[in-house]
Amino acid sequence: MSKIAGLQDLRQEGPPADIGTFQVPCDIIAFSHVFSGVTYYCALRAGDRGWVLIDHGTVALTVLQSAVNSIPVTGCGVIFIKPPFYADGELVIDRPGVTILSEMYPDSNSAIFVTIDNILIDSSNRAVTGVRIQGIFTYMIRFYAANGNYIEHTYFDECYVHSNGGLISEGIVFDGDDAAGSDIHNIYFTKCYFYDGGQSARAGFVSFICIGAGQIYFDHCHYACRAFAATYTFMACEDEGLVSPDVSISHCDFIASSTCTAWNFFILKSQTNAAKIGRVYSLKVNDCWFEHNCDGTLYTIEDSVQPTVLNVLHNHNTHEDASGKTVVIISNANTAWDSPPSYSSFNFLGNNRIAWGTMNIGTPGALNPFSVRIMDNFGINPINRIVNCFDSGRNFIETDGAAAVPVASKNYKVECAGILITAANSANNNNAIIIKDGAGNAITAAAGTLNGVYVPHGFIINWGAFTGAAGACTVCFV
Repeated sequence: MSKIAGLQDLRQEGPPADIGTFQVPCDIIAFSHVFSGVTYYCALRAGDRGWVLIDHGTVALTVLQSAVNSIPVTGCGVIFIKPPFYADGELVIDRPGVTILSEMYPDSNSAIFVTIDNILIDSSNRAVTGVRIQGIFTYMIRFYAANGNYIEHTYFDECYVHSNGGLISEGIVFDGDDAAGSDIHNIYFTKCYFYDGGQSARAGFVSFICIGAGQIYFDHCHYACRAFAATYTFMACEDEGLVSPDVSISHCDFIASSTCTAWNFFILKSQTNAAKIGRVYSLKVNDCWFEHNCDGTLYTIEDSVQPTVLNVLHNHNTHEDASGKTVVIISNANTAWDSPPSYSSFNFLGNNRIAWGTMNIGTPGALNPFSVRIMDNFGINPINRIVNCFDSGRNFIETDGAAAVPVASKNYKVECAGILITAANSANNNNAIIIKDGAGNAITAAAGTLNGVYVPHGFIINWGAFTGAAGACTVCFV
């Protein structure tokens, strides 16, 4: 150490480590440095005559929290964190206009980037809007809306979210006190990497457990789960979750490990509390890549004690499965659906592509008023076999290409896909077959036989009040 006016290095530790030279537009800078073998953390803000100390110490989270708290609740501020920086604990962002930036995209080497164990966006004291987090590694992101204050327009860009089964099970949680106005809307995740390491019991990597979440967007994100013999789920709506108006997932890819016991994409959990209702008014999934590599179910709907809502549009996605594994499209055990019928539907259509592997329809379940459409997909349509495809009178036909008999004067509404009637009914049984539209309006005159007739999804067939033995009919779902 060079001597300056008699200054001597009496501790014989040498000069403090150089933190480097860098330029970034910000209001506050936080960084770490090593002196005398001890790692210190420092937060400075720009002042009229240079940098002004906000906080300094050996606990990174304390210093970083001081930096956030120094931003006026009526203003905004940008905090730049220079890596390496490890904040052990939960950082609370409870004010609008907070931006936290790092200079690099995090990867698997935690020693060289910025880590914040948990990030809590909390509106208990005031509405929180305009928060932006970029280039941060974290184990959990939690939104908590309370006391009638909303959380809106929050952005996570190029972040790495790594759920930890030993400590933290979920990766992203939408929570709140369910008070009027405690809403969470317009939340964006862009170019983020999600790693699902959860082993402890929980619903999903992304979990909705509040009643006021909506307009949640995932775009160009990557998800992978741990190579471990356990069941993993990407997204779940839990015992009181209400998602309105929508969740949109686009241009993302999902990779399930071949070591997993099973991997599920979405679960609408059983509503065990009669006072709480789980509802998802719009879940849109498009232009995504699914690499399953293990057994699993795309959409699981558990039984509910209260009428629930689920509206899904799954279109233009590619699915790949490993040899010997089976992926089920839908498993519906619920019988309690809210009205009107337009609230709830499941639509797996619009050029979804099954690259290879086995994909089954599964169990559409109770189809009135819940509607299921599985149409116009590569590798699965035409459907060669389907079970329970009518919203009433399901015993009419249970397997594709098998002859079965209808019940007199009963409406059979076609579900899941259109049907082709490939074998004639006998006219000797006084059939008066009428095809109706979805509203029940007759669109054909009564006929004694049908042969080679296509009936679209949602339309109704009624064989009339025939006498004697019913005529056998063969149906193919297309």
